[in-house]
This record gives sequence, C-alpha cells and structure tokens, in this order.
Amino acid sequence: MARYLIHLVSGDLEAFLKDAVLKPALTTDVGIARTLPEDRDSREPWYSSRNLLRDVMHPEKEEIVPEPDGAFNLDAALALTASAEGFVRFMRRYHVGHGTPLENPATGAWAAVPDNGLGVYFGSMAGTFTIAIQRRWDEVNIAVLFNQNGKYEALAEELNRLVDTIPPDAWEH
Repeated sequence: MARYLIHLVSGDLEAFLKDAVLKPALTTDVGIARTLPEDRDSREPWYSSRNLLRDVMHPEKEEIVPEPDGAFNLDAALALTASAEGFVRFMRRYHVGHGTPLENPATGAWAAVPDNGLGVYFGSMAGTFTIAIQRRWDEVNIAVLFNQNGKYEALAEELNRLVDTIPPDAWEH
C-alpha cells in the first residue's frame, strides 16, 4: 500500500527513495534489486541459491531457473541492494526499525533518541543474508552482506565482541 501511495504522489518510487530517504543519508549506492540478471546494476551481486523453481517472470516457459533469477519478482518486492559502506551510512543517519533521524543533517551532531542502545537486524531473501548492527551508545555501525543464505546469526555476537576490543579513540568520525 505504501509503495502504491508513494507512486501516486511522486510518480516514481525509486526516485522518491533516492531523493527523500537515501540522499539525506549521504548514500547513493543503494538501489532496487532487479529480478532478471540482465536488468541488474553491474554492482549487484550474483545470488547463490541451491533452489530451482519455475520462472515466474516467463510463465509460458517450462524452464527451471535458480532462485531468485526469475523465481520471484525482486522488483515487485522492492528488495533493495546496497554496499556495506552505504548501509552503514544509512544507519548513521536513521534509527533502524523506527526511521527517526539520528544525526542532524545541518551540523552532523548525533541526536539523542530515547533508545540509545543496541539494534541487531537480520534480513534474507533467496541467495542473500544481511547482518546490521547499530550501536547507538557509541555510534558504531556494522553491516555484513552475503550473497548466499546461511546461519550467520552467531557472527553478530562475535562482531560486537571484536568491536568492544577496539579503543574508542581509534574510531574516525
């Protein structure tokens, strides 16, 4: 519903996302994932999946394709692609899960929010897995993106442990 309303108001969902959400986060390397490999940005990865399904993008064909290449519609799902650096920039600007700004765009100062704690987020689609860690108390954000599904949840705990060993004055702001 939100996608439809934004499309009605702005006329172009992807342009709206880039101008209203991503541009203020100072990240331009986020885009909409494309279902068919020939439609993808050259920076978009190959998605590794063992699943084989009928091609929903070409239902008239009997061909079995690897998921997600035609197995479901990434474009319609509004799946986003990003580099780890772009994702970290996004997390620097917004309180993930709430969407509220964390950084004053004019001054660059960190904005206090009621929950200055820890957020650990996982996301997955066929052939992808993402770990995002937003440490609001020390302003450290971590993003790890995989082009293959797996059981990476334990990695989040290990990453937090490793970050805790780095002295605070070693971080560049």
